[in-house]
Amino acid sequence: NNLFTMSSSPYSPAGNILNQIIKTKKGLKTIAYNKDGELTCSKTTYAQSSHVLQHKPLLDKILREVQVPAKNKGLLYVLLYELLLGPNKAIRGGGALKRQLLKQQEQLQASLFKLQPSFANKSATSSDQSSSDYVTIPRYVRVNTIVSSTEQVLSQLDAKAQPSKKKKKQSSSQEASSSSMPRYMDPHVANVLVFPPTASTRANLQDLVTSHQVVLQDKSSCFSALCMVHGFDRLPSMEGDFLDACAAPGNKTCHLAALLTERLRATSKSSKHEVVVHALDKSKDRFQLLQRRMKELTDTPPLDGTATTKKVSVRCHNSDFLSINPETDKTFSKVTAIMLDPSCSGSGMISNHQEAMDRDPLSKAKNDRIQSLSNFQFQALQHATSNFPKVQRVVYSTCSVYVQENEGVVQRLLESSNDEWELVAPKCLEHWERRGFDHEGGLSQEQLQCLIRVNPEEDGTNGFFVACFQRKAKSRKGTKNHYEKPSATNGIELYDNQFDASKEQQVSKSTESSTGVEKASKSPGNNKSKRKAEAIEGEQSEESNKVSKKRAKKLEWKKKQREKKLQRLAKQQEKSE
Repeated sequence: NNLFTMSSSPYSPAGNILNQIIKTKKGLKTIAYNKDGELTCSKTTYAQSSHVLQHKPLLDKILREVQVPAKNKGLLYVLLYELLLGPNKAIRGGGALKRQLLKQQEQLQASLFKLQPSFANKSATSSDQSSSDYVTIPRYVRVNTIVSSTEQVLSQLDAKAQPSKKKKKQSSSQEASSSSMPRYMDPHVANVLVFPPTASTRANLQDLVTSHQVVLQDKSSCFSALCMVHGFDRLPSMEGDFLDACAAPGNKTCHLAALLTERLRATSKSSKHEVVVHALDKSKDRFQLLQRRMKELTDTPPLDGTATTKKVSVRCHNSDFLSINPETDKTFSKVTAIMLDPSCSGSGMISNHQEAMDRDPLSKAKNDRIQSLSNFQFQALQHATSNFPKVQRVVYSTCSVYVQENEGVVQRLLESSNDEWELVAPKCLEHWERRGFDHEGGLSQEQLQCLIRVNPEEDGTNGFFVACFQRKAKSRKGTKNHYEKPSATNGIELYDNQFDASKEQQVSKSTESSTGVEKASKSPGNNKSKRKAEAIEGEQSEESNKVSKKRAKKLEWKKKQREKKLQRLAKQQEKSE
């Protein structure tokens, strides 16, 4: 067999990671990081693997059209990416697989241009090729307020940025890497910090992660627990139990426990009542992970040494939510609130490279896999609202963008609930603009306004969906909910897309331009240099304006194309019905 390998290639480490992902079907982070959260490969290898995975759906289509014999599939993906999509459009080093790819280069490029015509018009040296077609989001970090506080975390980051007397004698470039790390407060979720999405950010946060003071959790993933505690008109009763139906790996569970702990600390009444959060997962492996993380994140005592008798207890269960019956199993008889985030397509996740090519809400209308997931989601939601007589509120969420898994499930539940449940617009997200998607007219405009949607390509966080249900009642008891939006504090500004790639490019150009003018004004021949600098500044400003206008025009065109596609799909659906 004419099979090619190249074990000595500089791309081998990334190829090995790709092979493990293909074989085990695990994610990049699971493969690349160990149990202590340490990166087991170089940052370059991690970044290279990430780029290849981002383009893997496209590379798969190319390889289906052009057969390339190769024994090492992972390495093939890496080399093919470098040759067709990499920054240099070339493969370093030698080897049989490289020679084979170069022989078939014309066929491979023709396939690329056929599948993605936009690449045919891009220069081989274009610096914005990858940034304009694929989405990057900031690094969101939630402070674990059970253990620490935002003030303590910021203080430790500042202390780390200040070099000791011994370190002052070392290279100043090492000091700059930690001291210059920008950070912002998230404008929607309290105690969530926003950092640039770089490997150095992850390294600087490592100590805080291992001491359980922070959790690396995406912003939209925080919406579930936030809505459970602060989404309704009244704060939840602390007399009943809470249940996270599909809890592993536990980020949402820990967040819920933290928000409830904050509420307990804020109450003046002394109570010996223990607030219980039940966390379920039917997978044995995921249950063990959940159990370990809850012990670390919720049982670690506060760093400031404060002791309190008021406690939120997280109890983990290796159980299938659908098999739970609170009438026969008294463990769950006191449950009054359920957080349900069932298995879904994960189509909203930026790291989901299989779904990245198609995030149209209506594109999977007749997909068997999505239909199967939708049926399971409806079954789980119906179980939560029908078989737990004491439950008063349910928060349903997915990390999917598809209508079938979101609005479709909500509509089915409302139609089958005998008018017993109603939707609630989350108070804590009243300033969030993106709402439910009107697909078949099954939900009223008022109901659609109650639903929260997140678009990963426009909202700076992973795609997400949240629906808050409450059991209908003539009157409601409990403490009025007064949720306050996060505000700038401790000199930290609110995040407003400061890490957006297009903004960074414009700021960079502006900074370079102003620096050039400043240097020119201080140089000999001041007037002449100043005039020259002003001319350069004018040219750069004009060029920057052209880039901005061109980008805005492109975004507007994409928006119109998306709308047209949705209209076509809606018409096709009407005809098929």
